[in-house]
Amino acid sequence: MIYIASPYLDPDPKVMEKRFEFVEAYMAHGLKEYRPLTSDDFLISPIVLFHEMAKKYNLPKDAVFWWNYNISLMRLCSHMQVLQIPGWKNSMGVQREIGFMTGCKKLIDYIEV
Repeated sequence: MIYIASPYLDPDPKVMEKRFEFVEAYMAHGLKEYRPLTSDDFLISPIVLFHEMAKKYNLPKDAVFWWNYNISLMRLCSHMQVLQIPGWKNSMGVQREIGFMTGCKKLIDYIEV
């Protein structure tokens, strides 16, 4: 699996929604255009997995709350793609995810969008 890292948290809920929509569209495009051939090709994003649930059930949106979930997902993944959307460099969550995957010596691809 390929872990998709991207910024999420922002004081403006509209920015968070746009970030979610971007990652969701990125994953949908990947599914349409590049059908996974093996389990190493599957894309997974905690934002796509948990955004709607977090909104619906008023769950915390911060990276600290989700860190254990994210670690569990990253451990299952062969590598990571970092989506370089505005805010990725300043995102505590993205930087922690990069640090974790670096520590695991897993490949990290930086995707310009």
